[in-house]
Amino acid sequence: MKRLLLALALSSGCASINSQIDLDKYIKKNTPVFIEQQKERFGLTYEGELPTIRYIFMKDRIGACYSDGTIILDPSDLVNDEVRKTKAKKAKNTLHHELAHFNNFKIRKRLGIGYDGTLREKIVEEGTAEYIANTMTGEMKKCPALTNLAEKQYEKTNEEGETDSAFLYLTGACVTGLVIERYGEFGIGYMSEHLPADEEIANPYTYRTRMLAELASQAAAK
Repeated sequence: MKRLLLALALSSGCASINSQIDLDKYIKKNTPVFIEQQKERFGLTYEGELPTIRYIFMKDRIGACYSDGTIILDPSDLVNDEVRKTKAKKAKNTLHHELAHFNNFKIRKRLGIGYDGTLREKIVEEGTAEYIANTMTGEMKKCPALTNLAEKQYEKTNEEGETDSAFLYLTGACVTGLVIERYGEFGIGYMSEHLPADEEIANPYTYRTRMLAELASQAAAK
């Protein structure tokens, strides 16, 4: 397994899990460990090199993102966390989530599929990453009631103080989770190739029903 590359952009005076050095050690140690865990749990391949990991303080406070083979983490988000009490717990979930994106984009590349960040794509991409991360950390929540995702306003927060983007991620996880459990990496690729139709965004669980039916039909025909 090739060496993990780290491009650090950390300023002094900022703690991480317990210290700036601890965060770096945690990521270095657990990246290959988490990859092996996801391989064993979901049958993922993670072909090729490990991701590059960079630490950057993000003005928009999104916490973490993935782009072209690189996982970008915001140290201040992993440090100054007011939602979860344990910083290591959030670091674990975040790293699992971004590693899932890393493998998902490898799947897309093999299939020749691009990514434009549309709502239809996010239901699959963010839902898959969220399901894998929350399953690996034991944080999967109860699935929300049926809703029209196209009518949600993702830049605002709801009455519980949660962002609607978090609601999108959870709904996506509930939509994609059963497909992932039954069909693994093949199911992820199939969903990426067959995104939700417009009417399925208004009724997202119908998309899950269609994916399961189509994949079952393909399996029966073999």
